[in-house]
Amino acid sequence: MRFSRRSSRTIAAVAAVLVLGSTVTAGPAAAVVPGPVATAAAPAFAAAKAATAKITVTTTSAVVGADRVVKVALKCAATATCSGTVRLVVGTTTNAAVKYSVGAKKSVTVALKLSAAQLKTLQFQGSSTVTVQVKEAKPAAVALKSKKITLKAANPTPGIAVGTASASVAADRKLAVSLTCKGVSACTGRTAVTVAGVVGPAVAYSIGTGRSTAVPVPLTVAQFAALKKARTVTAGLAVTEVTPNAVAARSSTLALTYLAPEPVASQAYLNRNWAPTQYDTCSEALHRSYSVVGPDGKLYPTWHPAEVVDPATGRMCTFGHEHGDDPFTSDIYGWVSDFLTDPEHPLQAGIPFGYVSESLVDYAGANAGEVVRHEDNVGHKIIVKNNVKLISENPRGYVKAPDATGKLAIVTCDYLIKVHQGSHSADATINNAHEMLYAMRCTDGTELISLTMSRFGDANEFNRSCSPSVVVKTTGSILPNGDGGRRLIPDRDCMTSYVLVDPANPRVYSDQWSMYEVWESFNKLTAADGAVLAEFDPWFAVRNPSRYYWPAKNADGTAGLGYPSDLTWETDPADNGRVNAKPWSDFLGQDPFNRADPRSAFDGAARDYYLRDTVVANAGGGNTWYTTPWGTKGVSTPFTGAVRQWVSSTDNTAYPSLERQKFGHDVHYGYGHGVHAPN
Repeated sequence: MRFSRRSSRTIAAVAAVLVLGSTVTAGPAAAVVPGPVATAAAPAFAAAKAATAKITVTTTSAVVGADRVVKVALKCAATATCSGTVRLVVGTTTNAAVKYSVGAKKSVTVALKLSAAQLKTLQFQGSSTVTVQVKEAKPAAVALKSKKITLKAANPTPGIAVGTASASVAADRKLAVSLTCKGVSACTGRTAVTVAGVVGPAVAYSIGTGRSTAVPVPLTVAQFAALKKARTVTAGLAVTEVTPNAVAARSSTLALTYLAPEPVASQAYLNRNWAPTQYDTCSEALHRSYSVVGPDGKLYPTWHPAEVVDPATGRMCTFGHEHGDDPFTSDIYGWVSDFLTDPEHPLQAGIPFGYVSESLVDYAGANAGEVVRHEDNVGHKIIVKNNVKLISENPRGYVKAPDATGKLAIVTCDYLIKVHQGSHSADATINNAHEMLYAMRCTDGTELISLTMSRFGDANEFNRSCSPSVVVKTTGSILPNGDGGRRLIPDRDCMTSYVLVDPANPRVYSDQWSMYEVWESFNKLTAADGAVLAEFDPWFAVRNPSRYYWPAKNADGTAGLGYPSDLTWETDPADNGRVNAKPWSDFLGQDPFNRADPRSAFDGAARDYYLRDTVVANAGGGNTWYTTPWGTKGVSTPFTGAVRQWVSSTDNTAYPSLERQKFGHDVHYGYGHGVHAPN
C-alpha cells in the first residue's frame, strides 16, 4: 500500500504520541491527528505495548547531596545497545528527561538532578519516594516504564531546633534545654551536655510536631563542681535526632551560670534595718537594695552614700543618715572583701553590718548562759585610712623594718575599720559591746582582719566626757565586762557646767568640746589556751553627738536622755545659764525645732579617730583562726557561732609602743547631705 506524503506525516505524529505514553501531555501534533488515522494506527500501538523492555532500573534508593544529583543505575538485557530517555517524577512534578545509551548486557549509571526546591523539601523530610520513568527507543520501542525508588538527603534538615543559648543551674544540678519540633512528624532523639571536658548523661526526648518543651538535663557531680567553682562556663550541647530525620549529633554552645541559693535575711537586714522618717526622701526599698552576703551566706545591710539618685524617679534623695567613709576607697578593700566572701555569693561580697551579732545568736544557742546583742542600722560607721606611717612614742620617730628587698624602710599601714557607734540613743550609756571590724595590713608583713563584739570598758557605766576621771553608773545591761577601754559620754552635768553658762560672766563661752564623746577600745584575739594572738586599741570620737545622758528625765532612774540642740532655747534654773556660742547661737532667733530636723548641728556626723598599736604574736602560726564572737577560744576549725579571723604568721612584739595618731579632725560626713539624728 502506498501512502501520500500527507498520510506519512499523520502516521508519524500518532507514533510520537504512542511512544511518550499517557503521562506526557498531548501537544499540538496529537491534536491534529484525525480519528480515522488514529484508528488505523491501533495495531502498531498494540505492538509497541506488547514489546518486552530490555532496559531495567536496578536502583532502589539513592542518597542526594548538595549537588542535587540522583544516580540511577540502568541495565541493558538485550544483545544490542539499549537507548532511550529516563526522568524523575517528584510529587506532581515531572523533571526533564535525560538520554541514556547502555551497551548490550551492560549497566550504566545515569545522573538525574533535582531542582533546588525539591532538594530543600527532601532535606526537610529526610527521605522521600519518587518515580523513575524509563522510555526505551532501542532495541525496541517501549512505552514509559515506572519504578519507585527512595531518596535520602545526605544532609537532612534537622526537625529539632534548640532554643536555649544560656541557662542557670541551681543546687538540683538540672538545666532546662528548650527544644522545638519543626519536623513533619514527632521528633525523637537524645541530648547531652559537656562541661569542662566531662560529658554528661544522654537524655531522651520525644516532642510532637509543632510543639516545644523544656528538657531537664542533669549535670554530673563533677560537672556541677566545675561550674560552681568557675561560676560561669561555656558548655557544649549535643542534640541527636532519630526521627523524623536521622541526624547525627549536632553541637552548639551554652553559657551556663551557677545559680546560688537565695541568701537568708539576717536579723540586721530583716528587723534592724532602716525606715524613712518625715525628713527623708529615699525609700525603704532603695535602702534595702544596698546589701551584701556575709561569710555565713546571709543577707546584711551595708554601706551606701548619704544621698543617691533614686532609680525610680531619676532624682536625688536622702537617707537622713550616713555610714562614714566609702569602703571602696580603701587600698585593702578587695583583700578584706574577699575574706568576707561567701563562696556561694562571690558577687555580693562587701562589708556586712551585723554579722558578728548574728554569729553571737548562733553561739548563744549552742552555749547556755551566753547573751545576744543586736544594734540599729544607722550606727554602723566605716573608717578608711591608707598609708599611715607608724611613729614610735619614746623616743619619737618613725618605726622602720626591712622591706621586700631587705632594706630598712618606714613601716606604713592601711586600715579599714567598721565600728558601731551610736551617739543618738541611750544604748551606749549602759551597753559596752559594739560590733567592730578591724582590718590592717602593713609593709612589714603584719596583717589582721578581726571581727568581734568589741567591749569598750565595762557595762552599766561610762566616763563623763567633760570630767574623764568621773565614772557614771547606769543599769540595764547584761553584757560581760571588757578587758579595758572606756566610753567618754556627755551627761547633764557637762551641759550645765560648760554649755549653759552664766550670762554674768562674759568671758565664759558655751564649750562644745565638753561634749566630745570618745570610745576607747582595747581588743584581744586569744587562742583556746589563752595565748594572745593579737591586740589592738583604736579610739573613736564624735564631736557633735545628738544626745547626752540625763537620768533625771526618767522618774524610774533608767537611762534618760537630753538633746544638745534643745539647749538653744533652754535656761538653767540654777544660775540662769544660757548658750552664748556656736553652733547654738546660730539658731537663737528661730523657733524651736525637733532634734531630728536636718537643721540641727547635732547629728553625730562630725567624727574623728585615733590609731595606735596593733600587736601580732603569731610567728609560725596559721593565718585562719575561729574564735567566739568575743574574740576568745581561737582554734583552727570552725564551730557553731564561730567567727573567722585572719592573723599574719608574724611577730611584731619587739616594736616600741606607738604614738597615738589622730585623724579626721576636720571631717563632717553630714554637711549638705540631709543627715540628721538619729545617725
